[in-house]
Amino acid sequence: CLIYASDLNPNAMDVRDLTWDVDCDANGNDNDDGGGDGDGGKEQRPICIVMGNEDRGISDEMRELADETFYLPMCGFAESFNLSVA
Repeated sequence: CLIYASDLNPNAMDVRDLTWDVDCDANGNDNDDGGGDGDGGKEQRPICIVMGNEDRGISDEMRELADETFYLPMCGFAESFNLSVA
């Protein structure tokens, strides 16, 4: 399972630049050769998206466990996101 975690760290990637379509083998390992599951099809790895607390963000432990950290760019007059509505 890939873990993507929201993070305000300057090293975090813009969410629009993440690779969401990850080809894998039957065991869930990355498959860079494009072979999929061997029958010409593709299998996708499960993805877990972690959203941090607005005040404290994600923990250092979560940051280390994440395969990739990302930030959500905000446009206009928005100051925060309401995940309960999203």
